[in-house]
Amino acid sequence: MSRFRVLLAILLVLPLLLGSKSCKEEVVDPNDLIPTDLVPPDVTLQVISIDPAHGVTDTPFAAQVYGAEFTLGAKVRIGNAVSPKVGFVNENALSITVPAMPAGAYDLTVTNPDGDKAVLRRAVTIGGPAIGASCRHMTVYFDFDSSDLRSDSSAIIAAQSDCLRSARGNVRVEGHCDDRGTTGYNIALGERRAHAVQRYLVGQGVSPGRISTVSFGEERPVVSGGSEDAWDQNRRAEIRLQD
Repeated sequence: MSRFRVLLAILLVLPLLLGSKSCKEEVVDPNDLIPTDLVPPDVTLQVISIDPAHGVTDTPFAAQVYGAEFTLGAKVRIGNAVSPKVGFVNENALSITVPAMPAGAYDLTVTNPDGDKAVLRRAVTIGGPAIGASCRHMTVYFDFDSSDLRSDSSAIIAAQSDCLRSARGNVRVEGHCDDRGTTGYNIALGERRAHAVQRYLVGQGVSPGRISTVSFGEERPVVSGGSEDAWDQNRRAEIRLQD
């Protein structure tokens, strides 16, 4: 065979060889097509919150613990104290009893039966004395024809706000007036006074859902008579903690 024919044969075969190699299919692992940042992470035991998170000194209370991957038989500790009652609601919630404890801030620990453990730091705050008379019934006073809280009145409420936030039960605010003015005007003024106290309580952290208001106008004086001293004592709002 002449050199020309050999060269021609090579030129004819070479494209076929190169084309065959370029068309060869590449085998791809399907897992390589999934972006790693789209693969969902494994869910682990965790504690997110507890409600309520505040209690009164030496007084047990019921609460709900929220999180993920709780299992039946989980144990709960508040600080070093073991919750005497733990109910499994679902994998995201437990019902517990916080035992009577001294004042302080405590970690909350949930431990599943398999040994998995999760901690929420300083989750529970215990503080304030047992509810006393000063928290159960307070009286604040107003100036003539005014529904603005005086500085001494707001100071009385602020001093007891921690007690009211911690206490169980609802709070009723009663608005009162002296006997000057018409009945209708005094009912409206007493209502404005009650609402002013309500707004201040909410600002101090008392849940608005716990507070109700009522106006008695001039109908329930604490002191009879038409003196300045009597009028001063009757222009008031009474805050009552209801069991």
